[in-house]
Amino acid sequence: MKNFNNSNEEALRESLLNVQRLRAKEKCALKQSETLIKGLQILNESTSVSDIYEQILGTLQHVIPFDSAAILIETADGNLSSVVCTDDRLKFSRIPITGVFQRCLNGKSAVLNQLSRVQEWPSGSSAPDDTLSSAILVSLTGLAQSTLIICAGTDRHKLRREDLSLLTTFIPLATQAVKRTGEIEELNMLVSKLDYYAHYDMLTGLPNRTLFDIRLEQELSTPDNEFAVLFLDVDDFKNINDTYGHHTGDVLLSEIAFRFTGVIDKSDTIARMGGDEFALIIRGGKDIESLNALCERMLTRVSHPVYLSMNCIEPSVSIGMVTPAQNSGSAQLIMQNADIALYDAKHRGRGCFSLFNLQMKNRLNRSNEIEKRLKTALAKNELRLAYQPIVSSKSLWCELVEVLVRWEVDGVAQFYPDEFIPIAERTGVIREIGKWIFSKALEDLLQWLTDDVRRTVAINISDIQLYEPDFSMQLLTIATSVGIDPVQIELELSERIVASEINNTVSDNLEALQKSGFRFSFDDFGTGQSSFLNLQKFPGTTLKIDKTFVDEVEQSNDQRKLLMGIVNFAHSLDLLVVAEGVETDAQLRILQGMGCDYIQGYLLAKPMRLNDFIAGYSQIAICGDTEHIERKAG
Repeated sequence: MKNFNNSNEEALRESLLNVQRLRAKEKCALKQSETLIKGLQILNESTSVSDIYEQILGTLQHVIPFDSAAILIETADGNLSSVVCTDDRLKFSRIPITGVFQRCLNGKSAVLNQLSRVQEWPSGSSAPDDTLSSAILVSLTGLAQSTLIICAGTDRHKLRREDLSLLTTFIPLATQAVKRTGEIEELNMLVSKLDYYAHYDMLTGLPNRTLFDIRLEQELSTPDNEFAVLFLDVDDFKNINDTYGHHTGDVLLSEIAFRFTGVIDKSDTIARMGGDEFALIIRGGKDIESLNALCERMLTRVSHPVYLSMNCIEPSVSIGMVTPAQNSGSAQLIMQNADIALYDAKHRGRGCFSLFNLQMKNRLNRSNEIEKRLKTALAKNELRLAYQPIVSSKSLWCELVEVLVRWEVDGVAQFYPDEFIPIAERTGVIREIGKWIFSKALEDLLQWLTDDVRRTVAINISDIQLYEPDFSMQLLTIATSVGIDPVQIELELSERIVASEINNTVSDNLEALQKSGFRFSFDDFGTGQSSFLNLQKFPGTTLKIDKTFVDEVEQSNDQRKLLMGIVNFAHSLDLLVVAEGVETDAQLRILQGMGCDYIQGYLLAKPMRLNDFIAGYSQIAICGDTEHIERKAG
């Protein structure tokens, strides 16, 4: 009986111990579950994959008794490398994926109790007195990159299969968290990339117009802030694109952008606004002298030759500037003023800079008004023709008349020709106006021209018209319909045409007009880039010397020598010479002495209406010592 009672007591104690063990395991399991749940909550709050890897190891550290742990991923070269580790003992790089590593990545988890016997395990990864003996290896499947978790211990019996089971249970949840975080990270990267695309220029890497506008608004919103704004444009960039190709143009823009960044301070902003336009915000309240010096440095730096595709390009830019004192308005007004200053710099000859002032704005407003009204001026009969005699320097007979255009409303001049003609050319309206001038002039002068076959009418032709493929046919058709022989029509070409390269359309028009009998003269010679070498390319008969050469001929001996040289050289090319802007008797006598063929100017006659010209065209003679000018009926 006593033995029976002892046996019952032992069984009861064993049962109690089992209950305590189960409760301990249950308590441990509950603690582990709570730890894993908290860990998963932390994982779900992570915003980057690298952060979530660290959180995985931190969570496992509370439930698995490892001494060292790491997460390894497969790199681009096909090996495994540690991306996160608790210490340097598992800090591996370029581990070949073989043996146990290969099996684990294929889905077979492993518990290794003797790492020294694992042939593929990297050697020299820990100090001799701190050697890792055991390890658990589990892969995170379903990720873009092969990923492996290693938990290792210094005691070969420290890590057990229960720990592997716990880790295996945790892995799917951790994998989902990694996937979710990876997607968020990719989304964030995409958002960052889109944000970059929205605020930076893809060609040059500079801020774009959007970011520039943001920074300009920031500068304006800062109290007592002083800054300058520069607006820049690459000169003749369209011609560079057309000549060398858009790829070369893009490379040139990148080089120019790089040169800009080497001139300004890091606190300044330079942006590509689009096309060949750039803008700068210069901070620090620099004075006018400093800003002028900055513009000069930029112009100099940009102008250095650029060698692209076996071609040497010498770029230049024009700059419009608004100073700190002028930055009291809105961002839109500031940029508008900078653009106006840029337009002024372009108008002055390019490769220079202009400081904004109100006079520029007034000129631009006037130009805009002209452009707007010019579109309807012809339809409203606001344009009229004026006629200025050109006389022989020997006989003083009027054998030639130049046709000029005037813009009047009710007899009151609206705008001067040197104002509206360039705008008409820029907008293309000159094609319609030029055709009207040609037709109207021939109709007006029909009787005067047919009375004497020696008489000629000179009509200005814009180079814009010469680029029309059927231009020569237009003029010939009009002349034929009116009944005037083309040999009595002289077309005045601007010096711009003479100085520029002639394309096929212009060349074909000039050739067709010459064959039809039209004559050519070169107007305002000496005011631009033309030379006598250019003249040899054109089928001209007459050279018109600009008024600027005549003005000082009385006072300057050098001017007389220069004028004499032009006359002689023109004659050597079989060109007749017309001197424009003759206003004094002395100028007339000097030009006659030089052998100038024709004279034009206010001394002889101002431009006049058709009726006045028809009634008063005549020889103009200087009578004896009184130097009195009188008209004699022709």
